[in-house]
Amino acid sequence: MKIRTILAGAAVVLGLTMVSCESATRLAKDVDGTWTGGVERIPGEALNSDVFSTYTFKYDAGNDKLAGGDIVINATLSANYSDNVVIGDVPSSVVMTVAGTSSVSGTWTAVDDDEIVITLNPSTLVINLDPDAQTLTTTVPGMTSEGIDTLKPHLLSMIKDRMAYDLRIKYSSPIRMDDVKVKDGKTLAYEVDDVDYTLTAE
Repeated sequence: MKIRTILAGAAVVLGLTMVSCESATRLAKDVDGTWTGGVERIPGEALNSDVFSTYTFKYDAGNDKLAGGDIVINATLSANYSDNVVIGDVPSSVVMTVAGTSSVSGTWTAVDDDEIVITLNPSTLVINLDPDAQTLTTTVPGMTSEGIDTLKPHLLSMIKDRMAYDLRIKYSSPIRMDDVKVKDGKTLAYEVDDVDYTLTAE
């Protein structure tokens, strides 16, 4: 009797595992592709960045153990930097806006029928800021346009380093997408930390 009970229990567990794997595989196939989403803000004391992300999920059909594959997140970036600095010996307020792009890669796994875990590699992060897209205003008395042009590259480099730092922190922890739903192959709805997001298929 005990042996039959054990075997019956094992069969139930095996059956549930197979159902879970099949559900995860279905979700992985549905998610496979490129999805564009909304803006996420990374706030800071002096630098506030907006990140508009595009997710490219690549489903690895040849992996029998995990329902998932590689992922690349490309983003359009815009940021506003505002701070009090000392230029020469003169205290000054500086306001600068920048725009650019970023890219980071990693892996993703469909855990069950409505949960996806994304694990990114922060060391793959690449950021490019457009020098022609920046604007700079400052209160330094007598600052000429030539002086502003000289100051811009230094501030742009500093802002790029700060954005890289912020994004590496953002991408260093796994992204857990809960309550994932693919609707008509056109929208991907999910939650992260109880916040709702919606992506649109490209």
